[in-house]
Amino acid sequence: MLLFLQHTLFRNPEAFFLLALPIGYAIWYGVKHTKTFASLKSSGSEALEDLPTSSLSGLRHLPVILHILGLIALVVALARPQERDDWSDSTVEGIDIVLAMDVSSSMLATDFKPNRLGVAKEMASKFVEKRENDRLGLIIFAGESFTQCPLTIDHRVVQNLLLKVNAGNLRDGTALGMGLATSVHRLKESEAKSKVVVLLTDGVNNQGNVSPKTAAQIASTFGIKVYSIGVGTNQEYSYTPQGRVKNEIDEKTLKEVASETGGKYFRAKSAKELENVYAEIDKLETSEISVTEYNNFKEKFFLYAIVGFSLILAGVVLKNTFLRTLP
Repeated sequence: MLLFLQHTLFRNPEAFFLLALPIGYAIWYGVKHTKTFASLKSSGSEALEDLPTSSLSGLRHLPVILHILGLIALVVALARPQERDDWSDSTVEGIDIVLAMDVSSSMLATDFKPNRLGVAKEMASKFVEKRENDRLGLIIFAGESFTQCPLTIDHRVVQNLLLKVNAGNLRDGTALGMGLATSVHRLKESEAKSKVVVLLTDGVNNQGNVSPKTAAQIASTFGIKVYSIGVGTNQEYSYTPQGRVKNEIDEKTLKEVASETGGKYFRAKSAKELENVYAEIDKLETSEISVTEYNNFKEKFFLYAIVGFSLILAGVVLKNTFLRTLP
């Protein structure tokens, strides 16, 4: 029977717990048989020495063996065995996405709890987790820009590097154009059908030698879409560990960058709103999955069911005919 199980899949593998029934039956029969006493009592065995031995006496356990094998076959049938005879690969076409994150000192403002940067990292990590079929990269920028993680399909690496993102490692300021330009550089050689930059900032471009408008035009040339996000409350000032900062988000520029590239601008005034922004981007940029595999499954449970019932029936017939025992 084990030979029949090779290259077989089981739809209901939990049914194998029922193997406890034939195993228990076998144990019960073994214990019962060892405790069985002879039904014919005699003061001596001399009278029985010349009696002929039946050739069927050695088969007296056969009905029980057939019952046990039949029960095993029925359990296999309940597990619903299937044979898969056509195998092929599936092709998944994902999207290349770069997360460009502002890490200037103002991102430590506590109008988001614990601060803007902490919330941005948390929401970005959740976004990464959902993009199963995509390559993702991470760019950080302040007064300059830096590639924290190049494009990779290993999302665990991206999430681990997100955890290590902190303000203060780059020269302070907001080089919005440089952050976008670095992101474009990472995507320009991509052969993905869709290339996206998610640009998050809480300030105004005041550093770098590339303007946001120029970077957006370059992005458009390479077919790169930009989703820009402005984070921060509408209060005039917010507070960071270094003191009070004025809330300035250049929404006009962020809208122009998104429009130039066919993307969209979002405004997030709270952690919940930022979470909703990433959720909307996730819906807007759905991966295209091309499946090229065809699998043909052949059901085999009927065969095992027939074998199981046949073995049990054979055991019953033998026990009540050729192998019948007298009380």
